[in-house]
Amino acid sequence: MPYMIQIAIFGWVPFSLLLFLSLPVRQAVLTCYVLGWLTLPTVTFDLPGLPDYTKASAVSYSVLIGTFAFTNRYLPRFRPRWFDLPIAIYVLCSVPSSLANDLGIYDGLSASLTRFLSVGVPYFMGRIYVCDDADLKAFAKAFFVGGLCYVPPCLFEIRMSPQIARYIYGLGGFLGSQMRFGGYRPAVLLSSGLELGMWMTAATLMGWALWRHRCIQRVFGMTCDVALGVLFVVTLLCRSSGALFLLLLGAFTIWVCERTRTSLVFLLLLVTPAAFIGTRSTGAWKGTELCDWLARNFDAERAESLLFRFVNEDMYIKRAWERPAFGWGGFNRHQVVDEAGRYVTINDSQWIIIFGTLGYLGTISWLVTMSLPAILFLVHHRVATWKDPAVSTCAAFAVLVALHTVDCLVNAQYNPLFLLGLGAVASFAMSTSRSSGASGAGPALVDVRWSTDDGQDADGQPLTEEEHRRAVGVLEAAWAHEPTSPALTHDLAAAYEEFARYLVDQGRLEDAERLWGLAIERLDELVATSQEDPGHVLRAAMCRNDLAWALANGPASTEATRQRALLWAQAATQLAPHEPIVWNTLAAIQYRLGSWRECVRLLEQAGRAGLNCDGHNDFLLAMAYLRSGDPQSARLWFDRGDRFISNLPAVSRGLQSVRDEAHQLLLQGR
Repeated sequence: MPYMIQIAIFGWVPFSLLLFLSLPVRQAVLTCYVLGWLTLPTVTFDLPGLPDYTKASAVSYSVLIGTFAFTNRYLPRFRPRWFDLPIAIYVLCSVPSSLANDLGIYDGLSASLTRFLSVGVPYFMGRIYVCDDADLKAFAKAFFVGGLCYVPPCLFEIRMSPQIARYIYGLGGFLGSQMRFGGYRPAVLLSSGLELGMWMTAATLMGWALWRHRCIQRVFGMTCDVALGVLFVVTLLCRSSGALFLLLLGAFTIWVCERTRTSLVFLLLLVTPAAFIGTRSTGAWKGTELCDWLARNFDAERAESLLFRFVNEDMYIKRAWERPAFGWGGFNRHQVVDEAGRYVTINDSQWIIIFGTLGYLGTISWLVTMSLPAILFLVHHRVATWKDPAVSTCAAFAVLVALHTVDCLVNAQYNPLFLLGLGAVASFAMSTSRSSGASGAGPALVDVRWSTDDGQDADGQPLTEEEHRRAVGVLEAAWAHEPTSPALTHDLAAAYEEFARYLVDQGRLEDAERLWGLAIERLDELVATSQEDPGHVLRAAMCRNDLAWALANGPASTEATRQRALLWAQAATQLAPHEPIVWNTLAAIQYRLGSWRECVRLLEQAGRAGLNCDGHNDFLLAMAYLRSGDPQSARLWFDRGDRFISNLPAVSRGLQSVRDEAHQLLLQGR
């Protein structure tokens, strides 16, 4: 084996530790995963007494060692929760499978350790390193930048044939098997053109999610729209029709859900794998009808390829039903062989491999593992909030994981980056679930933006004042030793904000204002040192917006605090002029100050620009028009708001409160 392969694969762990020493921890983890998976060779080393050493295990070992050696503030965030149980079962189900097939406990534990390195570790890292939208945006940017880094080698192989793996590592290039649509399908350093196509699809979808919410402006000297256009064109040229279909399906799913405010399309996407596996494994559906339809309407070659997979699956299914509960275990015992002992089937689909080796226990636990985080996200963040930049990135990741699961129905292209996203979705869905109702819908006209559900411990209980002080103190001490760390600066600002919201609930507005001021100072430092990163700019604007809201509508608000709130709200609109919530806050403050005509002007201006806090603006306009002496317009806007909330599956407490206030004002006739 060429020395370059051994240097790369065995030198990756010490190289990764250097990354942990020189980069912020979260950035080091993302670099290890993206750079490692895109550059290491696809090889396997058989180590005596240990699981096979591959690039998947090399990356997992590196981030595990780096996390435990250099991280002292992320690990305490992680506590196992009930939704982590399915992946634990999936990782450990090799043990009962091995015992049921008389292969011994050692074989079962070895297989479980291998699965832990390949599946459990990336999920675990996603759970640890994602606490809020800023973390998720960093994950999305890593996908986007990783895809752009693959553009030059992809273009080279599209023109010259897949040879980069041979040039760098001496591995055999892909030739005839990678000819598609009259040209070469690149593979670069991934296992196949199919895996590359799915990776480019993921990078393009993440880039699109960042671009449409203005979360990134420039990358590699290009504006975001130019970079995204280049990436999309190269994704097309990769000639992976299945991956391209999934890319269009993902974008369509997000667009339809946001436009229709219903999750039906996303739910159909989530249930497709379970429905497919259920009908295929029981023989209720053979798949020939789909192949015939594809041959008639699209591409006969692709239809023939799909039919070949289905025929293989039928043989696998027949074999799997001999051991349906726990499968056949390891050593390729799930394969179908002829009389001479030669394999007559090819492992083409991830689900059939799992079904054959681990039975229904492994298949069901895998299905639940891949779909539960997206379901949790959908439960706690209704589709109406997906346009919110604080939620949109997680929505894109949830859709991406669902697309990857669909891809596993016909392919077996493992990629730990999708599992990293899976853990990130689970962590974000649960860490933001308690405050999603307020954060996604904008402010109401009573003090309902925060409740005792904000600022919780890992068990979902509200933090006490002492716990808030302790958390702030720990972060202040860490930040004092490393004031240039973006991650520490971000976390300290978040701790100040959470403590400030707690103090607002206690009626201590002056102390809360001081803490918000400290948070704004930290966030402004991030903006200044990160070349005005759009994510940091948005966070700084939202911090000013929340402070303005508290000063204008808190229990201890006065005329003086509302005047200060007006200045903070105006600053927020200057920083984030495309965010609907900041215009709603500014208009609400003008309403509280008695400037009703100015409130109407601001809301109508926001409406013309498409910056609507749906429902909230309608009811606020109704009250402002009524105060201004125009009851007819007030009634029209109130009715419009009522029609909007009548189509919602659930109404947030903030929206219901502003509706009730407007209704009471209309009843009083003033």
